[in-house]
Amino acid sequence: MKRLIATWILLAGLAGAGAARAEEVTATAYLSHDRLAPGLEFRVAVVVDIAEPWHVNANPASLPELIPTRLTFEGAPGIEFGKVTYPVGKPAIVAWASNPVALYSGTTTILIEGRVKPDAPVGPVELTGVLTYQACDDNVCLAPQRLPVALQTEIGTATPQPAHPEWFPPPTAATEAPAESDNRIARAIAERGWLVAGLLIFLGGLALNLTPC
Repeated sequence: MKRLIATWILLAGLAGAGAARAEEVTATAYLSHDRLAPGLEFRVAVVVDIAEPWHVNANPASLPELIPTRLTFEGAPGIEFGKVTYPVGKPAIVAWASNPVALYSGTTTILIEGRVKPDAPVGPVELTGVLTYQACDDNVCLAPQRLPVALQTEIGTATPQPAHPEWFPPPTAATEAPAESDNRIARAIAERGWLVAGLLIFLGGLALNLTPC
C-alpha cells in the first residue's frame, strides 16, 4: 500500500510539474515586534494561504511517504532561529489514501522562534526563509515547491514594541480563583440542595454576629 501511494504521488507530481504555479500557495511573514534589539527573543509568523481546491500535507505528515510542509529560516548576522510550531492538520479523505490524512487548507499559520544575540550589529536586516510544500487536490498532486519567505526589519537600540496582535495574541490573563467560602457554599448547594445551603449561610452569619469585636 505504501509503495502504491508513493508511486501514485510521484507520477502525479511529474504529471503536474508543468502546471505548478505560485498562486496555489502564498506565504507572508510577520514579525512579533516593530523592530529588533540585541538580546531580544522574538517570533515570526508565516501566514500560508492555500487556494481552493488545493491543500498541503500537515507536519508531521500522516504517512512516511508524504511530503510534509516545512518551514526553515536562515540565521542572519547576529540572529539565530529555533523551534518551529506547526498547526494541527485537519483529517481529510482523498482518493489516493485508504484512511483520512492530515492536511492544511485555506489559511494556516506557522510560527518560528528567534533570538537576537547580545553582540548583534545595529542596522537593517533581512530575515529569509523557505516554505517547502506539495500542493494536491483530492485527485492529483503538483510537483513539490520551495517558496521563499522574507521580511525586512532593523536591529536598533530603541525598545521594541509588540506588533501584529492578530498573529501574536497577548497571553490570556489568569482567572481569579473564587474565595474558599464561595466554594463551600457552591459545594453545599450541589450536594445537599438550597435548603441545607441556606441553613449553613444563616448559621455562618449568626456566628459572625456573636463574635466579639
